[in-house]
Amino acid sequence: QAVNATSGYRAYTLEIRAPSPAVSGLYDDFNDNALDAAKWNPWAGGTITEAAQTLQIQSTTAAAYRGMDSTSTWSLTGSAMFVEVPHVLTGLTSCTTYIRIQADNSNAATISTDGVSLFAVKQVAGTSTQITSVAYSATTHRWWRIRESGGTIYYEYSPDGLVWTTFSTLAAPFPLGIMTAQLAIGTDVANTLTDTAIFDNFNVPPLVATFSDNFNDNALDTTKWAEWTTGDGSETGQTHRIQSSTSANAY
Repeated sequence: QAVNATSGYRAYTLEIRAPSPAVSGLYDDFNDNALDAAKWNPWAGGTITEAAQTLQIQSTTAAAYRGMDSTSTWSLTGSAMFVEVPHVLTGLTSCTTYIRIQADNSNAATISTDGVSLFAVKQVAGTSTQITSVAYSATTHRWWRIRESGGTIYYEYSPDGLVWTTFSTLAAPFPLGIMTAQLAIGTDVANTLTDTAIFDNFNVPPLVATFSDNFNDNALDTTKWAEWTTGDGSETGQTHRIQSSTSANAY
C-alpha cells in the first residue's frame, strides 16, 4: 500500500489468482534418468536422483527430511495425484516415506508410511492429525492416490494402479485450487544406516496388456487359442474360419 501525501488516501494492490490447472496434468514416468527441472524443485539437498527409470531419494544418517515439490501449482479439485512406490524407507528408526499435496506449509493432505503402517494425514492451520492407519503391505500398497470429488478428499491405495481402495476420506478443510505436489522422505532421529525410497510413474497409469489377433499370418496361434477339437477352425485369407458339420454340434 502507498499513501498519497496530498489527499491522504491509501492505494492498495489487489492480486487475484485464478485456479491452477488440474494436478492430473502433472506427470512424470522418470524414465529418462534426469530430474526434470521444469516440473520438480528438490529441497533440503541430499541425494535425489533418477536412476533405473525411477525416482530415488536416499536418507542420511542425520535426522533430516528431503524431497521435491512441483515447480508449478496445481488444483486438486475434481482431480487426483497418484504414484507408484516400489520401495519405502525400511530398517530405520523414526522414518517416513510420503506423498503430500499442500496449499501451503500449514495446510495439506498426506499419505505416508513408516514401513509398518500406512497413514492418511491432514494438516490444517499447522496442526497435523492422523486420520486413519492400516498395516502396511509393500504389495497391497504399492500405489498411492489422493483425489477430490464433490468436496471430499479421498486417500486410496492399490496393488496395481488399476483397482483402488479408499482407506480414508476427509471433507476438504481448505481451498484446493492452488496446491503444490510433493514427494519426500524423512527421519526424525539419527540412524547409523541409510536407505533409499523409490517412486515411479507419477500420474502415469500402468500399461494394460491387450489381447488381440488379426489372423493375418494364416496360422492358428496356439499360444493364444485352444481348439475344442483339432481341425475345427482354420486361418485362411487372413481371417479365422470355423466350419459347421451336418451333425448337431458346437465348435
